[in-house]
Amino acid sequence: MILFPISCLLIVIFALEHRRVSCMINLWHGHFASPVPLDFFTHSDRKFVAVTFAICANELLEIINQTLNGSTPPEHGIILIYLQRILQVLAMGFRYYPILVAVNRNSSFSLTLGTLYIWLEFPVTIIQQGLCQSKYYSTMENMNRSSTELLLRYYGTGSFLVIIELVTDIPGYFCFAYISVKLPILLFDKICRRRIQVPYSKILTREEQALIKVTQTNSVEMVYVRNLSLTHKHRSNQNNIFARFIPKMIYEWRDDFRFSSRVLCIYSSIFLLLYFTLIQTCVQLLPYMDLFQRGLQEIIDLWFGNRAKSSFSVPHFIRPFMLAVAIATIVIVGQLSVLLTGIRRNLLQAFRGDDCEIPRVQRLSYVNSAIGNFHFAGYLIGYVVWGWILMLFFTFISFMCIDLLITLNVFHIFEWILKTLIPILLLYYFKEFLNKILARFIFLQHNGDALAVNNRRVLMIFLYFNFFLDAFLGLVSSILRLLQSFIGAIIYMSRLDYSPLGRKLETWDDGFSAYCGFIHIECAHRHPVLLVFVGHLLSIVKSKEDSVSRKTVMTDAEHVITGDERAENTRAEHRRRQWIRKWQLAAFLVRNPSILFFRKAYINQFHSNSLVEVSRAINYNIQQIGIRRYMSV
Repeated sequence: MILFPISCLLIVIFALEHRRVSCMINLWHGHFASPVPLDFFTHSDRKFVAVTFAICANELLEIINQTLNGSTPPEHGIILIYLQRILQVLAMGFRYYPILVAVNRNSSFSLTLGTLYIWLEFPVTIIQQGLCQSKYYSTMENMNRSSTELLLRYYGTGSFLVIIELVTDIPGYFCFAYISVKLPILLFDKICRRRIQVPYSKILTREEQALIKVTQTNSVEMVYVRNLSLTHKHRSNQNNIFARFIPKMIYEWRDDFRFSSRVLCIYSSIFLLLYFTLIQTCVQLLPYMDLFQRGLQEIIDLWFGNRAKSSFSVPHFIRPFMLAVAIATIVIVGQLSVLLTGIRRNLLQAFRGDDCEIPRVQRLSYVNSAIGNFHFAGYLIGYVVWGWILMLFFTFISFMCIDLLITLNVFHIFEWILKTLIPILLLYYFKEFLNKILARFIFLQHNGDALAVNNRRVLMIFLYFNFFLDAFLGLVSSILRLLQSFIGAIIYMSRLDYSPLGRKLETWDDGFSAYCGFIHIECAHRHPVLLVFVGHLLSIVKSKEDSVSRKTVMTDAEHVITGDERAENTRAEHRRRQWIRKWQLAAFLVRNPSILFFRKAYINQFHSNSLVEVSRAINYNIQQIGIRRYMSV
């Protein structure tokens, strides 16, 4: 409540400082425009933005815990409770909005206000977390309804819970400290750069400065464009120091690619959210595991009598639970790391027009791609949390079953199950191995290197008898298919780049659709060739504007060439450039014939206004070009 009005005041100040460039320019002389907190399509100030989003993970988890634990008084209605949570989320967003706007504006005035604001917010946050209610201790009024008594009975009355809470708050303090130091550094750097004369820097907007930066020789986009004509062996070595220590089998660092700010924001929030969830789950559920184990032991003793006390004891739940938590966390972190490499691979494929993994976007599905891009961040966070919970639950059940088999010493049941399943599985896998041998060395030419049938007569006889045999093996395969789908859906729950519904039904998966929309939108707005081309055009335009402004100041004595000579030279230069552009266009269309069908002259041949007919004609011609290329090969 202290920082909310201050943040709103700063937002209003930034809105007054910002100018509109496209909408209602004459209204209030172009002032009072909504300030943009950050540009998700760029990769500038990525660390700062990622750290800012990481701070929000702890507060989001607290809001979720308040909703699930029912800390709100019961006399409040459900609608009011959820409205209160939504307002808390919006208030949290307004708190960090001025910080992001200050860095995105990148002016001395905005950075000064942002520095003063974060220097006020950091101590207020420390005081609030030090004086307000703890996560593991309740007041005397709510002692009967809380689990504080159970926690104190299990962990003792020492300082263990206080240390755990301090460990939980330390990452947030480090993030606040980084922001508090980074903002003054940016302000000092901005003041020092004023002394350096940068061409046309005063008349460029933030977006134009980003495009001009793309045209530099050491930019990521320029390196990508330069590597298009080079093979993998002839490309320059990675200049990043981390690329030398990371094995290429795990992750190959590339200087021609950088993840956008949105990807780093999502991953920083996810990892910090997993960290907080892991600590709270272990601390709050361990006492209940011990309580549940003792209660189950008492029920079994009462049910079976005194003989059960000496013959059977319920295994401890703590050891399997901790092992399940560790395995679930390792699997989820590994899947997120693989997903990060998958995002880079799919983006690079989309840059070069390869649709082998991600379906090509159609003209009539642009709206669906935009909607999927909206949902990508929230869906990924939700899928990761839900995947971690499912992995934890089923891993814990599996370890408990193994522990029960060892404790109860019922290996004869396990032996009977193995005796029933092993012959069936041996027959199934032996048949699969036999099929591979026959297919490679008998029924395919050149030992499987050519997809051409050999021994046609023997193949027909084999297919006849195999028809009846596989009818029985299909039952085993169907059961294995269900088990594989169940296990794969749990393991790959956090992977939005894979759909458990299969290739034909993948559009029904909301997570995969959101991932496809994210890839298509990123490709449309972060294509390196597009950015380099537009940045080059912008730099030429700005250079010409500067040269024109300088020529107006020059006197008539500095002009040596007369008007007629200047006009003749201009026409000759124009004709020469026109012929050069025509030859370059012809060479480009010969090397890329599919681009020909997207030109205006080709599309104007169709007198119909239907985009469907135009799209069908273009796709048909592109397929014909691909068929001719394949036949020539």
